[in-house]
Amino acid sequence: AWDDYGNALLEMKKAKGASQVLYGFVTKDAKADRAKVGELLATHGSALDALRSGAGKSRASYAYQWERGFAMDVPSLMESQMLVNLAICRARSLAEEGKGREAAELLLDAGQFGRDLGSDAVIISEMISLAALALVLDELKAHSLSGTLSKEDLLQVGRELEILDRGFPRHGGALLSEVLGMGYSFRTTDDGMLMRLFGPRAFQELKSRMTEAAAASVGPWVEEQAVGKRHEQEFRKMKNPLVATSIPDFSSSGRVNRERLAQLRLLRAAVQYKATGEVLGLPDPFGATLRTSNVAEKLKVWSIGADSLDYLA
Repeated sequence: AWDDYGNALLEMKKAKGASQVLYGFVTKDAKADRAKVGELLATHGSALDALRSGAGKSRASYAYQWERGFAMDVPSLMESQMLVNLAICRARSLAEEGKGREAAELLLDAGQFGRDLGSDAVIISEMISLAALALVLDELKAHSLSGTLSKEDLLQVGRELEILDRGFPRHGGALLSEVLGMGYSFRTTDDGMLMRLFGPRAFQELKSRMTEAAAASVGPWVEEQAVGKRHEQEFRKMKNPLVATSIPDFSSSGRVNRERLAQLRLLRAAVQYKATGEVLGLPDPFGATLRTSNVAEKLKVWSIGADSLDYLA
């Protein structure tokens, strides 16, 4: 997949000055230049062909050069966001042309790209992945609930979202990848006496806590929070100077990961209800199951969120 995705990102790199144009259109800015968006779609449409080709592949692991530590290349945040925004612009164009199912398929492929960005990734790539998924899920929600998709179209969207859910990037995997990158960085960095004195101990301290955090990330949110808070307190007490400069912000990234998974499951529930009237009982990443209220055939679905407060109860 990454051969194709790489080609798509290279094409987006050629789109000089396109970032604000695409972002303005996606966010429905009153000053958005529709004509320039059309030019970008015409000139860089091959990027979307490459994205769709990559999304259809069964293998999607980015070839990280671990031996370079954190000096290794990772997929570009700017170009990844531009690619997703270009896909959203094209999907809106397709919807306007009456090609609702094709628009949904393109958005789902963009979602798969977002998922693949975060697969077996370091934390920065996980964050890029989650940002891309936020854009795609927002657009797919608007498209799916617009009334332009048939029942069969919606059922297909629901099936694809379920697949995306099953392969959703796991925060624990990003933490363990971060440990691997950190180990190589400590090994290859030449900081003289400081690294020789403090490096090995700093790595062991960080490794043990990030491994514990990775294990907690698959359990209840309250437990993951508790582990993160304890680690923060322990880090503040440490006198090893390399620990303070090497701590990744893995507690907030864990919250964002759960928020994005909750967003995905809320969309799954909405799509299924619109297609069949069935209320899905899906796990809430922040609690037991997503909350639902169905009054006069109007369904509300919500997560209790990171603060674990049920505001809509």
